Amino acid sequence: NLVAINVKPETNMVDPGALQAPDGWTVIATAYDAGSPGVRLTLIGKHHSASDPAAVTVTWSVTSSYAAVSLAYSGVDATAPIQQATATAQPASSVTFPAGTITTSSPGWVITAAGHRSGGTWTMPDTPRAAAAVSSSVNVALSDTAAPVPAGAVTKSATSTAGTSVGVAAVLALQAGAPPPPGEAVEPRVAAGFTQQVLDSNFTSGLDPAWRMEPDGSTYGSSGGSVVVWSHANIQTGPAMTGDGQTLQLR
Repeated sequence: NLVAINVKPETNMVDPGALQAPDGWTVIATAYDAGSPGVRLTLIGKHHSASDPAAVTVTWSVTSSYAAVSLAYSGVDATAPIQQATATAQPASSVTFPAGTITTSSPGWVITAAGHRSGGTWTMPDTPRAAAAVSSSVNVALSDTAAPVPAGAVTKSATSTAGTSVGVAAVLALQAGAPPPPGEAVEPRVAAGFTQQVLDSNFTSGLDPAWRMEPDGSTYGSSGGSVVVWSHANIQTGPAMTGDGQTLQLR
């Protein structure tokens, strides 16, 4: 499971700080772009297991607006799901947001994320998967290559219809798991769907626990392993909250 969260503090020139990821979740990449206001984009991930709790909470240090989207992938290595990742703050006012360059040692799907503090829409590289925005306040978007990319250097960038000097883009490569036995195809099973509701202005996203039991009827096999998008997020966003900090609840 992968979640991209773009946080915009309500106080100018204040970094919301590193997100406090829940147990079992890992911060894959994060970067802060200072400004009035600035934004911090963070990607967190976790290999799904049947024993996962029904809800997890992500927090940060200051009252903020935020946008968040989530994706789920199968066929990813359970121990080391990420080959390499990086996040890059916007270097200058522009409609183009460089995500940076990563170098992979084996073929793998590549995911790009981008977010900034303004309105507009994103033109993402490759296959767009999910996007969220809070009016003209803060936004985030995700895309992936929809197939393994050959090993080597990979450079990505995203383009927004609204140019700004404050934004962050990130790129990561997934590590495929072990290939199936000879002659055995990997059957993609599509998530029953993310369900969401807003609870006390917090972001809540749910994934049906029976998602692995619902095939879409298609098959996909690869001698080099496979990575399949199970589901991408329908969008929920949250306004600023009063009090200390902000909470993003994933259920």
